[in-house]
Amino acid sequence: MLSIHDIGEVTTGDVFAYHKTEQDSEVEYAAAMKLLHPSLHDYYHEYEKNETLDAKYARSMDVLAPNIHEVDMPNVTFERFSLLNATVQDVIERKRKYMQWESVLLEVFDLLMEQYDAIANEKEPIFIPEPYDIV
Repeated sequence: MLSIHDIGEVTTGDVFAYHKTEQDSEVEYAAAMKLLHPSLHDYYHEYEKNETLDAKYARSMDVLAPNIHEVDMPNVTFERFSLLNATVQDVIERKRKYMQWESVLLEVFDLLMEQYDAIANEKEPIFIPEPYDIV
């Protein structure tokens, strides 16, 4: 599921999730169905429905991965958020629901959001930013 869920973006391009419209999603879906072999359509639909444990895990990893990668580069992250008109609260509201099915993932997510909140409020970060975190 993780290897195919964004396949439509090969054709449509990647639209930042906070700006993606229903029309963007429909065009991406049509592109995915055209690109994927029919034997993979069920996996794509399973991911999109987010009902099975496999789909929930795949979705959780997809939405959590960028925050894990960026935890030591909050300045770069905040700069990107600024350019895209997004806030830490937007991230929490959009992503936290995908972690609520599993307590450890939810704890990891909340800890990452605490990191961003601490830095945004000029408090001591949980994880020390890397020296290359420069904008």
